[in-house]
Amino acid sequence: MDVNEIFRLRLEAEMKAQGLNPASLSIRADMNRRAVTDLLAGRAQSPKLSTAYKLAKCLSVTLDALTGDAPQKAIAPSLLALLSQYTQAEQERLAEAILRLPRAPETTPQEPEPSGTRLPPLTLLPPTSDPPDSKEH
Repeated sequence: MDVNEIFRLRLEAEMKAQGLNPASLSIRADMNRRAVTDLLAGRAQSPKLSTAYKLAKCLSVTLDALTGDAPQKAIAPSLLALLSQYTQAEQERLAEAILRLPRAPETTPQEPEPSGTRLPPLTLLPPTSDPPDSKEH
């Protein structure tokens, strides 16, 4: 997939996510009403950098987010160093093996217990019909 196709797909996805149609985005970007429609249809093959920048700005995303160079999830440097020691085929086999590993269940963090002595829970007794007689003492 070339950069123009990636741009079109990401532009369309971002528009949908924000509830915009091609005409409204074109107008917002101060462009011809059909400009975005033509981009999405492939009639305008490779948008000028200034056009791509205007569209990204109107969508409140970076140009990288629309061109495919947006940052991906970070991979630990130690894992990258380890994997780089293997061939591409071996890396694929390792990836398959990792996918077969059982995943640890997600846990929610527990609130730490306060330091000191903890009192046992309070047990409530049902009310009695006769109040205690204080005159017997």
